[in-house]
Amino acid sequence: MRVMMLAVALVALPSPAAAAKPVQVEVRQVSADDYELRVMLPGTVNEAQAQAGLLPVAEQVCQGRRAQLGRYRFEVTAPLANDADPDTAAPAGTQTFSQQLKCVAGGSAPTEAPGQPAPKTPPSDDDKRTVTEQTLAYLAAKDRGDFTAVRALFDPDAAALLSSPESQSARIAFNQAAGEPKQRQVLRLTWYDDPAGAPRLGRYVAADYRVDYPHAGFYCGFAVWLLQPDGKFRIVRNEEGVLSDADAKAVAAGQMASVRAQLGCRD
Repeated sequence: MRVMMLAVALVALPSPAAAAKPVQVEVRQVSADDYELRVMLPGTVNEAQAQAGLLPVAEQVCQGRRAQLGRYRFEVTAPLANDADPDTAAPAGTQTFSQQLKCVAGGSAPTEAPGQPAPKTPPSDDDKRTVTEQTLAYLAAKDRGDFTAVRALFDPDAAALLSSPESQSARIAFNQAAGEPKQRQVLRLTWYDDPAGAPRLGRYVAADYRVDYPHAGFYCGFAVWLLQPDGKFRIVRNEEGVLSDADAKAVAAGQMASVRAQLGCRD
C-alpha cells in the first residue's frame, strides 16, 4: 500500500481563518484505482464541507481521470468541559475524516447515482423491527469485541472504512474497563428514500442509539443502514462517541449535556 502526504488549504471549512490554515491529507493507495484520504478537521465541519474541501486533492491524485468519492467515516475526539469554569461550554474538538476515492476513466460525472431506487411502498413494521434488532446486535458485537460479526453487518463497499487495528485495540480496552452495559437503546429510526447527494440510490435508515453502564461511562451515535437488493439491511455509515467512566466523572457539573452533544449523542 502506497502512502503519501499532501498539504492543502481546505476551502470549504466554516471560517476563513480555519480554511486558510494548510492541513495534511494522508493518501493511501488501496489498489490501482482506489484510494483512501484521511485528514484531521475541526469538530464543526460536516461531511459536505469535508468532501468539498478534499475534492481538489482527489483530482490531483487522479491526474486527469474522474475523481469519484465513495464512502466516508468520521472519528470524533472531543475534549471535556472546563472544570474551572462550569459555565463555559467545552470546545468542539477535532475529527478524523476518512474518504474513499476511486479514479475512473472519462471526464464527465454520471447524471444519476448508481444503485437500486427505493421501494415505492413505505417501510413496514417488519423493516423497523429488523433494523432495530440488527442495530442492537451490532452494538452487542462491538461490546464483546467480535469484529468479525461487526464486519458482517456492513455493506461490502463500506467495510473498507471499518476501524483500524489501533481503533479496535482501543475499543477492546474500553470494553475491558467498562464491563457489561446496563442498557442498549435504539432511540429512533429516520428513513431516507433516494436522498440527494448519496453515493447510491436506495432506502436508507439512520438508527440513533445510546449505550449506558452502571458507572458514568457511555457511548452513543448512529448507524446508517441501506436496503440491499437481497432485501437485507447493511451498514454504510457509522458515527460514534465514547466516554470512559474516568473521563465522564471528570466532566464539570452541568456540562454533561454539552459533552454528549459534542460526542454526537442525539438524546
